[in-house]
Amino acid sequence: MKYRIKLSQLVTLILLAIAKPCSWRLFAAGMTLAAVGECLRVWSSGNLYKDKTLAVSGPYKMTRNPLYAGSFLMALGFSLICLNPAYPARSAALVLAVLLGFKFIYNLQVAAEETHLLDIFGQQYADYKNSVPRYVPALSAFGAALSSDRFTLARMLYNREQMTILGLATVAAIVAAKLHYGW
Repeated sequence: MKYRIKLSQLVTLILLAIAKPCSWRLFAAGMTLAAVGECLRVWSSGNLYKDKTLAVSGPYKMTRNPLYAGSFLMALGFSLICLNPAYPARSAALVLAVLLGFKFIYNLQVAAEETHLLDIFGQQYADYKNSVPRYVPALSAFGAALSSDRFTLARMLYNREQMTILGLATVAAIVAAKLHYGW
């Protein structure tokens, strides 16, 4: 899915436009969840050497797709921030759009990536695929993930994760302004 990032950005803008956040508590809870997701993404991107080495260190010990797991947590956090009991249909539509959007976009993306990785890494990827869950991190592997960590800040920056951090900060600022000014 070549346009996955642009599509995600467009959906985020639409959801930001229709969101009616109502609570600083929901904002704090949602931002905490989103921050956890971004931390997972930062950790993942600092361990990722695309198409050069099969990523099996750090968070890749717990899930084959920690970047997407982190993105999902961020999206859930954003959804939580924007819930508003005064607008139940709008809130439900927002959560449904996030969940269905993820299912559609990321299932297609992951299927394509799995084929690509199998072509590049062959049996090594097949063995990895059979031993590590696709999305939901195996928390029992957290210790192994920490001990195998190959994170570098340079790698994280090379993979442009700072753009996601900037995006998260921008979304947080817009939602905070909507809350503060009652937009």
